[in-house]
Order: sequence, then structure tokens, then C-alpha cells
Amino acid sequence: MGKFNKKLVADIKKEKEQEKQQRRLRVKYEVPEDVMIIEKDNTIKFFIRTTGNIVKLITGIIIFLLTVIGVSALIFPVSRMELFNQLMNTWNELKDFVFMK
Repeated sequence: MGKFNKKLVADIKKEKEQEKQQRRLRVKYEVPEDVMIIEKDNTIKFFIRTTGNIVKLITGIIIFLLTVIGVSALIFPVSRMELFNQLMNTWNELKDFVFMK
């Protein structure tokens, strides 16, 4: 009896999820209520979606690593002075480049 109830609940949840997806697709494609929309993935959509997710993941990892490096550079006095000197050198180089001295 327990499995029957779990199966019934799972079927109802799946049906409600499908109805919600159909409402979203009807709004997206502007079709009437009596039409059922089936959206199929193709290779290009899959590739673009996967590439986007990979880029987001790599960007998050890079930002995390740069944050760790920055915090550790600010915590330790020797690396803090090196970081400050490097920032000043970079600023001077940018000024020279922009104003062409």
C-alpha cells in the first residue's frame, strides 16, 4: 500500500510540473490553451547550454582563487607591501600609457 501511495504522489507531482511547464511554454510561444507544446532539445542548444555552464563554473573558480590570493596578500605584511608596490607600478604604467608621457 505504501508503494502505491508513493507512486500516486510522484505521478501527481509530475503532472503538476508538466502543467506548470506547459503554462510557461504557452506564454513563451503565445499559443492557445488547448494546444500541447513539446519542446525538444537539439545538439546546438545542448552545446550552448553546456558551454555556458562550463564558462560560469570556470569564472566562479577564478573569482574564488583571486579572492583567496587577495585576502592572503592583505593579511601578511610582506606580501601586502609587494601588492601595494605592484599596484603603484601598474597605476603609473597606465597613466603613462593613457597620457603618453
